[in-house]
Amino acid sequence: MSSVTQWQARLITACSPERNITWWDECYIDLPVQVTLRGVERSVVVVGGPQSGKTIAIKAFERAEQGRLFMVHYPVDRWYGEVNAWLPGTENHLSQIMACAAVEVRNFISRHADKLDDFKLTELNLEYLRWLIKKHSSKRTFSRWADSLTYEPLLQLMSEPFEDIYPDATVLNDAQGQIEELVTLSRRLGFEGIAVLVDTTEADLNTDSRSDKVADLFSWLIPLQFEGFAIKAAIPQAVVEQTNLLTIPRDRVTFAFLDWRLEDCLKLADKSLTVATSGQIKKFTALANSPLQATIFDHLFTLYDHMSPQIWTQLLEVLLQHVQQPGSPLGPDNADEILHDYYAKYVPLKIDETAQGVWRGKTFLKLDPQPFGFLQILWHYRDSLDDPDRELLKLAGGSDKRGNMNTIASRLRNKIEPVPKIPVYVQNNRIRGYWLENTIAIET
Repeated sequence: MSSVTQWQARLITACSPERNITWWDECYIDLPVQVTLRGVERSVVVVGGPQSGKTIAIKAFERAEQGRLFMVHYPVDRWYGEVNAWLPGTENHLSQIMACAAVEVRNFISRHADKLDDFKLTELNLEYLRWLIKKHSSKRTFSRWADSLTYEPLLQLMSEPFEDIYPDATVLNDAQGQIEELVTLSRRLGFEGIAVLVDTTEADLNTDSRSDKVADLFSWLIPLQFEGFAIKAAIPQAVVEQTNLLTIPRDRVTFAFLDWRLEDCLKLADKSLTVATSGQIKKFTALANSPLQATIFDHLFTLYDHMSPQIWTQLLEVLLQHVQQPGSPLGPDNADEILHDYYAKYVPLKIDETAQGVWRGKTFLKLDPQPFGFLQILWHYRDSLDDPDRELLKLAGGSDKRGNMNTIASRLRNKIEPVPKIPVYVQNNRIRGYWLENTIAIET
Protein backbone atom coordinates (compact mmCIF):
# COMPACT_ATOMS: atom_id res chain seq x y z
CA MET A 1 0.00 0.00 0.00
CA SER A 2 1.43 3.38 -0.99
CA SER A 3 2.21 6.06 1.56
CA VAL A 4 -0.62 8.21 0.18
CA THR A 5 -3.13 5.40 0.66
CA GLN A 6 -1.78 4.86 4.16
CA TRP A 7 -2.17 8.57 4.89
CA GLN A 8 -5.80 8.47 3.75
CA ALA A 9 -6.60 5.50 5.97
CA ARG A 10 -4.84 7.07 8.96
CA LEU A 11 -6.57 10.39 8.34
CA ILE A 12 -9.99 8.77 8.85
CA THR A 13 -8.80 7.24 12.12
CA ALA A 14 -7.04 10.41 13.21
CA CYS A 15 -10.20 12.44 12.73
CA SER A 16 -12.51 9.99 14.48
CA PRO A 17 -12.52 10.21 18.29
CA GLU A 18 -14.70 7.11 18.48
CA ARG A 19 -11.98 5.03 16.81
CA ASN A 20 -8.83 6.56 18.25
CA ILE A 21 -8.61 7.69 21.85
CA THR A 22 -5.43 9.64 21.14
CA TRP A 23 -7.47 11.89 18.82
CA TRP A 24 -8.28 14.13 21.77
CA ASP A 25 -4.61 14.83 22.41
CA GLU A 26 -3.43 14.93 18.81
CA CYS A 27 -6.28 16.38 16.72
CA TYR A 28 -8.87 18.09 18.93
CA ILE A 29 -8.96 21.89 18.91
CA ASP A 30 -10.78 23.76 21.65
CA LEU A 31 -13.57 26.01 20.41
CA PRO A 32 -14.93 29.10 22.22
CA VAL A 33 -18.22 27.23 22.74
CA GLN A 34 -16.56 25.09 25.40
CA VAL A 35 -16.35 28.07 27.76
CA THR A 36 -20.12 28.18 28.18
CA LEU A 37 -20.56 24.43 28.49
CA ARG A 38 -18.56 23.92 31.67
CA GLY A 39 -20.22 23.44 35.06
CA VAL A 40 -23.85 22.93 36.07
CA GLU A 41 -24.75 26.53 36.81
CA ARG A 42 -26.80 26.74 33.61
CA SER A 43 -28.26 24.47 30.98
CA VAL A 44 -26.60 24.88 27.58
CA VAL A 45 -27.74 24.08 24.04
CA VAL A 46 -24.99 23.73 21.44
CA VAL A 47 -26.38 24.79 18.06
CA GLY A 48 -24.86 24.11 14.66
CA GLY A 49 -25.45 22.91 11.13
CA PRO A 50 -24.91 19.37 9.84
CA GLN A 51 -21.54 17.88 10.83
CA SER A 52 -20.48 21.08 12.60
CA GLY A 53 -19.07 19.32 15.65
CA LYS A 54 -22.06 19.44 18.03
CA THR A 55 -21.48 15.88 19.19
CA ILE A 56 -17.77 16.56 19.69
CA ALA A 57 -18.65 19.59 21.84
CA ILE A 58 -20.81 17.43 24.12
CA LYS A 59 -18.15 14.71 24.28
CA ALA A 60 -15.48 17.30 25.08
CA PHE A 61 -17.64 18.62 27.93
CA GLU A 62 -18.10 15.09 29.25
CA ARG A 63 -14.36 14.42 29.14
CA ALA A 64 -13.52 17.70 30.83
CA GLU A 65 -16.08 17.28 33.63
CA GLN A 66 -15.81 13.51 34.12
CA GLY A 67 -15.26 12.88 37.80
CA ARG A 68 -16.57 16.29 38.82
CA LEU A 69 -20.14 15.99 37.52
CA PHE A 70 -22.39 12.92 37.42
CA MET A 71 -23.34 12.33 33.78
CA VAL A 72 -26.82 11.11 32.82
CA HIS A 73 -27.11 10.21 29.14
CA TYR A 74 -30.57 10.91 27.72
CA PRO A 75 -30.62 9.67 24.09
CA VAL A 76 -33.56 10.33 21.78
CA ASP A 77 -34.66 6.69 21.76
CA ARG A 78 -35.31 6.95 25.52
CA TRP A 79 -37.62 9.98 25.21
CA TYR A 80 -41.26 9.59 26.11
CA GLY A 81 -43.39 8.05 23.41
CA GLU A 82 -40.44 6.26 21.80
CA VAL A 83 -40.36 2.49 21.37
CA ASN A 84 -37.35 2.12 23.68
CA ALA A 85 -38.46 4.58 26.36
CA TRP A 86 -37.69 3.26 29.83
CA LEU A 87 -41.20 4.11 31.02
CA PRO A 88 -43.83 3.38 28.34
CA GLY A 89 -46.96 5.46 28.76
CA THR A 90 -45.26 8.29 30.63
CA GLU A 91 -45.66 11.51 28.65
CA ASN A 92 -43.03 13.78 30.20
CA HIS A 93 -39.27 14.19 29.95
CA LEU A 94 -38.48 14.34 33.65
CA SER A 95 -39.70 10.81 34.36
CA GLN A 96 -37.65 9.46 31.45
CA ILE A 97 -34.56 11.39 32.60
CA MET A 98 -35.00 9.95 36.08
CA ALA A 99 -35.24 6.47 34.55
CA CYS A 100 -31.93 7.06 32.77
CA ALA A 101 -30.45 8.40 36.01
CA ALA A 102 -31.59 5.26 37.84
CA VAL A 103 -29.60 3.10 35.41
CA GLU A 104 -26.50 5.33 35.62
CA VAL A 105 -26.59 5.48 39.45
CA ARG A 106 -27.09 1.75 39.77
CA ASN A 107 -24.18 1.04 37.43
CA PHE A 108 -21.91 3.56 39.17
CA ILE A 109 -22.54 2.10 42.63
CA SER A 110 -22.04 -1.44 41.29
CA ARG A 111 -18.63 -0.43 39.92
CA HIS A 112 -17.71 1.12 43.29
CA ALA A 113 -19.38 -1.34 45.64
CA ASP A 114 -16.21 -1.52 47.72
CA LYS A 115 -16.61 2.20 48.54
CA LEU A 116 -20.20 2.11 49.75
CA ASP A 117 -19.15 2.76 53.34
CA ASP A 118 -17.03 5.72 52.19
CA PHE A 119 -19.99 7.38 50.48
CA LYS A 120 -21.71 7.74 53.88
CA LEU A 121 -25.19 7.50 52.43
CA THR A 122 -27.84 8.61 54.90
CA GLU A 123 -31.12 6.86 55.54
CA LEU A 124 -32.80 9.54 53.41
CA ASN A 125 -30.33 8.90 50.57
CA LEU A 126 -31.00 5.17 50.71
CA GLU A 127 -34.78 5.62 50.70
CA TYR A 128 -34.51 7.89 47.70
CA LEU A 129 -32.12 5.45 45.97
CA ARG A 130 -34.64 2.64 46.41
CA TRP A 131 -37.44 4.88 45.11
CA LEU A 132 -35.35 5.97 42.10
CA ILE A 133 -34.57 2.42 40.99
CA LYS A 134 -37.85 0.76 41.93
CA LYS A 135 -40.06 3.52 40.48
CA HIS A 136 -38.23 3.55 37.15
CA SER A 137 -37.44 -0.16 36.70
CA SER A 138 -39.15 -3.51 36.91
CA LYS A 139 -40.46 -4.64 40.28
CA ARG A 140 -37.55 -6.89 41.18
CA THR A 141 -34.71 -4.78 39.73
CA PHE A 142 -33.91 -3.09 43.04
CA SER A 143 -34.07 -6.35 45.00
CA ARG A 144 -31.81 -8.21 42.57
CA TRP A 145 -29.35 -5.34 42.56
CA ALA A 146 -29.28 -4.87 46.34
CA ASP A 147 -28.90 -8.60 46.86
CA SER A 148 -25.88 -8.69 44.54
CA LEU A 149 -24.14 -5.93 46.52
CA THR A 150 -24.65 -7.55 49.96
CA TYR A 151 -24.62 -4.06 51.52
CA GLU A 152 -26.55 -4.40 54.77
CA PRO A 153 -28.42 -1.03 54.75
CA LEU A 154 -29.75 -1.82 51.25
CA LEU A 155 -30.61 -5.39 52.18
CA GLN A 156 -32.72 -4.10 55.07
CA LEU A 157 -34.70 -1.90 52.69
CA MET A 158 -35.69 -4.93 50.63
CA SER A 159 -38.05 -6.12 53.38
CA GLU A 160 -39.63 -2.74 54.12
CA PRO A 161 -42.86 -1.53 52.44
CA PHE A 162 -42.23 0.61 49.34
CA GLU A 163 -43.61 4.14 49.33
CA ASP A 164 -43.92 6.15 46.14
CA ILE A 165 -42.52 9.34 47.66
CA TYR A 166 -42.83 11.33 44.40
CA PRO A 167 -45.83 9.90 42.56
CA ASP A 168 -46.28 12.64 39.93
CA ALA A 169 -43.33 14.16 38.05
CA THR A 170 -45.56 16.87 36.59
CA VAL A 171 -46.46 18.33 40.03
CA LEU A 172 -44.19 21.16 41.17
CA ASN A 173 -43.31 19.79 44.61
CA ASP A 174 -42.73 16.26 43.34
CA ALA A 175 -40.52 17.48 40.50
CA GLN A 176 -38.46 19.72 42.77
CA GLY A 177 -38.14 17.01 45.40
CA GLN A 178 -36.85 14.26 43.13
CA ILE A 179 -34.39 16.59 41.39
CA GLU A 180 -33.12 17.93 44.70
CA GLU A 181 -32.61 14.44 46.10
CA LEU A 182 -30.86 13.27 42.93
CA VAL A 183 -28.43 16.19 43.19
CA THR A 184 -27.87 15.43 46.89
CA LEU A 185 -27.27 11.76 46.12
CA SER A 186 -24.74 12.68 43.43
CA ARG A 187 -22.87 14.83 45.94
CA ARG A 188 -22.79 11.96 48.43
CA LEU A 189 -21.24 9.88 45.66
CA GLY A 190 -18.47 12.46 45.26
CA PHE A 191 -19.81 14.71 42.48
CA GLU A 192 -20.79 18.37 42.38
CA GLY A 193 -24.05 17.91 40.53
CA ILE A 194 -25.95 16.31 37.65
CA ALA A 195 -25.35 16.93 33.94
CA VAL A 196 -27.99 15.50 31.61
CA LEU A 197 -26.43 14.90 28.18
CA VAL A 198 -28.68 15.12 25.11
CA ASP A 199 -26.99 14.57 21.75
CA THR A 200 -29.26 14.81 18.70
CA THR A 201 -28.72 14.84 14.95
CA GLU A 202 -30.81 15.89 11.98
CA ALA A 203 -31.67 12.21 11.40
CA ASP A 204 -32.83 11.81 15.02
CA LEU A 205 -35.29 14.70 14.74
CA ASN A 206 -36.71 14.00 11.29
CA THR A 207 -40.35 13.96 12.45
CA ASP A 208 -42.60 16.74 13.72
CA SER A 209 -43.35 14.79 16.89
CA ARG A 210 -39.69 14.59 17.84
CA SER A 211 -39.17 18.27 17.08
CA ASP A 212 -42.09 19.02 19.38
CA LYS A 213 -40.38 16.97 22.08
CA VAL A 214 -37.28 19.17 21.74
CA ALA A 215 -39.42 22.21 22.48
CA ASP A 216 -41.07 20.34 25.35
CA LEU A 217 -37.69 19.46 26.88
CA PHE A 218 -36.90 23.14 27.35
CA SER A 219 -40.37 24.56 27.96
CA TRP A 220 -40.75 23.45 31.58
CA LEU A 221 -38.60 25.80 33.64
CA ILE A 222 -38.32 23.82 36.90
CA PRO A 223 -35.48 21.49 35.80
CA LEU A 224 -33.73 24.36 34.01
CA GLN A 225 -33.32 26.55 37.08
CA PHE A 226 -32.46 24.00 39.76
CA GLU A 227 -29.03 24.47 41.31
CA GLY A 228 -26.71 21.56 40.58
CA PHE A 229 -28.86 20.15 37.75
CA ALA A 230 -28.25 21.13 34.13
CA ILE A 231 -29.06 19.88 30.64
CA LYS A 232 -26.24 19.98 28.08
CA ALA A 233 -27.71 19.39 24.64
CA ALA A 234 -26.63 19.36 21.01
CA ILE A 235 -29.51 20.48 18.78
CA PRO A 236 -29.38 21.03 14.97
CA GLN A 237 -29.77 24.66 13.98
CA ALA A 238 -32.65 23.83 11.64
CA VAL A 239 -34.62 22.37 14.57
CA VAL A 240 -33.83 25.37 16.78
CA GLU A 241 -35.24 27.64 14.09
CA GLN A 242 -38.22 25.40 13.31
CA THR A 243 -39.34 25.22 16.96
CA ASN A 244 -38.44 28.82 17.80
CA LEU A 245 -36.41 27.30 20.62
CA LEU A 246 -34.47 30.48 21.41
CA THR A 247 -37.53 32.04 23.04
CA ILE A 248 -38.99 29.00 24.83
CA PRO A 249 -36.74 28.71 27.94
CA ARG A 250 -37.10 32.43 28.84
CA ASP A 251 -33.38 33.08 29.35
CA ARG A 252 -32.98 29.97 31.50
CA VAL A 253 -30.72 28.36 28.87
CA THR A 254 -27.50 29.51 27.22
CA PHE A 255 -27.39 28.92 23.46
CA ALA A 256 -23.86 28.31 22.16
CA PHE A 257 -23.58 28.60 18.39
CA LEU A 258 -20.83 26.66 16.63
CA ASP A 259 -19.35 28.92 13.99
CA TRP A 260 -16.18 27.53 12.43
CA ARG A 261 -13.84 30.20 11.15
CA LEU A 262 -11.39 29.53 8.34
CA GLU A 263 -8.46 29.76 10.75
CA ASP A 264 -10.10 27.09 12.96
CA CYS A 265 -10.46 24.78 9.97
CA LEU A 266 -6.85 25.30 8.90
CA LYS A 267 -5.64 24.60 12.43
CA LEU A 268 -7.65 21.38 12.49
CA ALA A 269 -6.34 20.43 9.04
CA ASP A 270 -2.73 20.99 10.11
CA LYS A 271 -3.11 18.81 13.21
CA SER A 272 -4.90 16.04 11.31
CA LEU A 273 -2.32 16.01 8.52
CA THR A 274 0.56 15.87 10.98
CA VAL A 275 -0.94 12.79 12.65
CA ALA A 276 -2.03 11.07 9.42
CA THR A 277 1.34 11.46 7.69
CA SER A 278 3.51 10.90 10.78
CA GLY A 279 4.83 14.43 10.48
CA GLN A 280 5.74 14.28 6.78
CA ILE A 281 3.05 16.88 6.03
CA LYS A 282 2.37 19.41 8.78
CA LYS A 283 0.57 22.22 6.95
CA PHE A 284 -2.46 22.38 4.70
CA THR A 285 -0.46 24.76 2.50
CA ALA A 286 1.82 21.83 1.67
CA LEU A 287 -1.12 20.15 -0.07
CA ALA A 288 -2.64 23.11 -1.95
CA ASN A 289 -1.14 26.44 -2.97
CA SER A 290 -2.99 29.75 -2.60
CA PRO A 291 -4.77 29.85 -6.01
CA LEU A 292 -6.04 26.27 -5.56
CA GLN A 293 -7.17 27.05 -2.01
CA ALA A 294 -9.16 30.03 -3.24
CA THR A 295 -10.95 27.92 -5.87
CA ILE A 296 -11.77 25.13 -3.40
CA PHE A 297 -12.93 27.51 -0.65
CA ASP A 298 -15.29 29.29 -3.06
CA HIS A 299 -16.94 25.98 -3.93
CA LEU A 300 -17.21 24.83 -0.31
CA PHE A 301 -18.79 28.06 0.87
CA THR A 302 -21.28 27.93 -2.00
CA LEU A 303 -22.10 24.32 -1.17
CA TYR A 304 -22.58 24.58 2.57
CA ASP A 305 -22.68 28.24 3.71
CA HIS A 306 -20.47 27.14 6.58
CA MET A 307 -17.32 25.26 7.46
CA SER A 308 -17.22 22.14 9.60
CA PRO A 309 -14.76 19.46 10.78
CA GLN A 310 -16.46 16.83 8.62
CA ILE A 311 -16.16 18.93 5.46
CA TRP A 312 -12.45 19.42 6.07
CA THR A 313 -11.83 15.75 6.72
CA GLN A 314 -13.49 14.99 3.39
CA LEU A 315 -11.45 17.66 1.60
CA LEU A 316 -8.17 16.42 3.06
CA GLU A 317 -8.95 12.88 1.99
CA VAL A 318 -9.54 13.98 -1.61
CA LEU A 319 -6.40 16.13 -1.66
CA LEU A 320 -4.32 13.23 -0.38
CA GLN A 321 -5.55 11.18 -3.36
CA HIS A 322 -3.82 13.65 -5.67
CA VAL A 323 -0.67 14.67 -3.83
CA GLN A 324 2.47 13.07 -5.25
CA GLN A 325 4.98 13.74 -2.50
CA PRO A 326 5.48 15.98 0.55
CA GLY A 327 6.62 19.48 -0.29
CA SER A 328 4.96 19.59 -3.73
CA PRO A 329 1.63 21.38 -3.21
CA LEU A 330 -1.11 20.98 -5.77
CA GLY A 331 -1.96 23.98 -7.91
CA PRO A 332 -4.86 25.39 -9.96
CA ASP A 333 -4.19 22.86 -12.73
CA ASN A 334 -5.45 20.19 -10.33
CA ALA A 335 -8.64 22.06 -9.40
CA ASP A 336 -11.00 20.35 -11.85
CA GLU A 337 -10.01 16.83 -10.85
CA ILE A 338 -10.12 17.62 -7.12
CA LEU A 339 -13.53 19.23 -7.37
CA HIS A 340 -14.82 16.37 -9.51
CA ASP A 341 -13.65 13.80 -6.95
CA TYR A 342 -15.06 15.77 -4.02
CA TYR A 343 -18.50 16.18 -5.59
CA ALA A 344 -18.54 12.57 -6.79
CA LYS A 345 -17.81 11.22 -3.33
CA TYR A 346 -19.59 13.64 -1.01
CA VAL A 347 -22.19 15.73 -2.87
CA PRO A 348 -25.09 13.76 -4.34
CA LEU A 349 -27.36 15.73 -6.63
CA LYS A 350 -30.90 15.99 -5.25
CA ILE A 351 -33.66 16.03 -7.85
CA ASP A 352 -36.63 18.22 -6.94
CA GLU A 353 -39.38 17.37 -9.42
CA THR A 354 -41.91 19.65 -7.74
CA ALA A 355 -39.70 22.73 -8.15
CA GLN A 356 -38.35 21.54 -11.53
CA GLY A 357 -34.72 21.71 -10.59
CA VAL A 358 -31.92 20.18 -8.55
CA TRP A 359 -30.13 20.86 -5.28
CA ARG A 360 -26.34 20.79 -5.28
CA GLY A 361 -25.52 21.22 -1.62
CA LYS A 362 -27.51 24.23 -0.42
CA THR A 363 -27.75 25.74 -3.91
CA PHE A 364 -30.98 25.25 -5.87
CA LEU A 365 -30.52 25.18 -9.65
CA LYS A 366 -33.69 25.86 -11.62
CA LEU A 367 -33.79 24.09 -14.98
CA ASP A 368 -35.46 25.00 -18.26
CA PRO A 369 -38.20 22.59 -19.42
CA GLN A 370 -36.14 20.66 -22.00
CA PRO A 371 -33.06 19.97 -19.82
CA PHE A 372 -35.30 19.12 -16.88
CA GLY A 373 -37.40 16.76 -18.99
CA PHE A 374 -34.19 15.10 -20.18
CA LEU A 375 -33.14 14.68 -16.52
CA GLN A 376 -36.57 13.30 -15.57
CA ILE A 377 -36.45 10.60 -18.26
CA LEU A 378 -33.00 9.50 -17.07
CA TRP A 379 -34.20 9.49 -13.46
CA HIS A 380 -37.50 7.67 -13.93
CA TYR A 381 -36.04 5.01 -16.23
CA ARG A 382 -32.72 4.69 -14.38
CA ASP A 383 -33.27 0.97 -13.72
CA SER A 384 -34.81 -0.02 -17.07
CA LEU A 385 -33.60 2.05 -20.00
CA ASP A 386 -33.90 -0.54 -22.77
CA ASP A 387 -34.25 2.05 -25.50
CA PRO A 388 -33.27 5.41 -24.01
CA ASP A 389 -32.65 7.15 -27.33
CA ARG A 390 -36.29 6.89 -28.41
CA GLU A 391 -37.63 8.48 -25.21
CA LEU A 392 -34.93 11.12 -25.09
CA LEU A 393 -35.36 12.11 -28.73
CA LYS A 394 -39.10 12.57 -28.15
CA LEU A 395 -38.24 14.91 -25.35
CA ALA A 396 -35.81 16.83 -27.55
CA GLY A 397 -38.63 18.46 -29.47
CA GLY A 398 -39.53 15.50 -31.68
CA SER A 399 -36.21 15.62 -33.48
CA ASP A 400 -34.68 12.44 -34.89
CA LYS A 401 -31.21 13.93 -34.76
CA ARG A 402 -28.86 12.75 -32.03
CA GLY A 403 -27.15 16.14 -32.14
CA ASN A 404 -30.23 17.79 -30.68
CA MET A 405 -30.20 15.35 -27.76
CA ASN A 406 -26.50 15.98 -27.18
CA THR A 407 -27.16 19.72 -27.17
CA ILE A 408 -29.78 19.34 -24.45
CA ALA A 409 -27.40 17.11 -22.45
CA SER A 410 -24.71 19.77 -22.79
CA ARG A 411 -27.11 22.48 -21.54
CA LEU A 412 -27.99 20.28 -18.58
CA ARG A 413 -24.35 19.63 -17.72
CA ASN A 414 -23.45 23.30 -17.97
CA LYS A 415 -26.16 24.04 -15.43
CA ILE A 416 -25.70 21.27 -12.87
CA GLU A 417 -22.15 19.97 -13.16
CA PRO A 418 -19.44 21.56 -10.97
CA VAL A 419 -16.93 20.79 -13.75
CA PRO A 420 -18.94 20.29 -16.98
CA LYS A 421 -16.02 18.84 -18.94
CA ILE A 422 -15.57 16.09 -16.30
CA PRO A 423 -19.19 15.26 -15.44
CA VAL A 424 -20.12 13.84 -12.05
CA TYR A 425 -23.86 13.35 -12.52
CA VAL A 426 -24.74 12.99 -16.24
CA GLN A 427 -22.65 10.22 -17.81
CA ASN A 428 -22.65 8.77 -21.33
CA ASN A 429 -20.84 6.50 -23.73
CA ARG A 430 -21.50 5.16 -27.23
CA ILE A 431 -22.82 1.81 -26.08
CA ARG A 432 -25.03 2.73 -23.13
CA GLY A 433 -26.02 6.25 -24.08
CA TYR A 434 -26.82 8.62 -21.21
CA TRP A 435 -27.36 7.74 -17.54
CA LEU A 436 -27.21 9.34 -14.08
CA GLU A 437 -24.79 8.78 -11.22
CA ASN A 438 -24.68 10.11 -7.66
CA THR A 439 -28.25 11.44 -7.80
CA ILE A 440 -31.07 11.03 -5.30
CA ALA A 441 -34.64 12.25 -4.93
CA ILE A 442 -35.16 15.13 -2.53
CA GLU A 443 -36.68 14.14 0.82
CA THR A 444 -40.29 15.28 1.20
